[in-house]
Amino acid sequence: MAKKKLSPRAERRSFERAANKLGEGLERLARLEAGGDRSRPIALESASQVEPHALALTCLRCGSPYRLDEHAAVPVPREATAPRDETRSGAEARRTQRATDILRVARLRCSQCGARREVWFCLSPALPN
Repeated sequence: MAKKKLSPRAERRSFERAANKLGEGLERLARLEAGGDRSRPIALESASQVEPHALALTCLRCGSPYRLDEHAAVPVPREATAPRDETRSGAEARRTQRATDILRVARLRCSQCGARREVWFCLSPALPN
C-alpha cells in the first residue's frame, strides 16, 4: 500500500522538524568541542583576539555570521582536584595560588535565525624565548 501524500503544510512542518533536530545535534556537538564549555576553553594569547576569533564562526543552524552580543571576563572557580605546584616562580606561581581562573566568554547571536551560542576562551600569553 502506498503512503498518503502529505499536504504542503505537513510537508513543510516535517522539513522544519528535521532541520531543527539537525541544528540541535550540531549544537550539542559544538558544546563538546574546544570553546563549547567553560571546562574546555580555547587558548588565546591576548584578549584582543577573542572578538575576531568569535566573529569568524558561523551559525550551526543556518550558516550565517554571528553578531557579538557580549565579550566578558568571567571568574571561574578552580577545580578542587587541580594539583598546586609550589616549585614554580613568578606569574605561574601566582596563577596557581588563585582560587579562581579568569576566562573570557563571547556571547553570540545569529544575525539571520537568532540562535545563541557561547564560546569560552582562556588567555595564556606566549612566553618569551
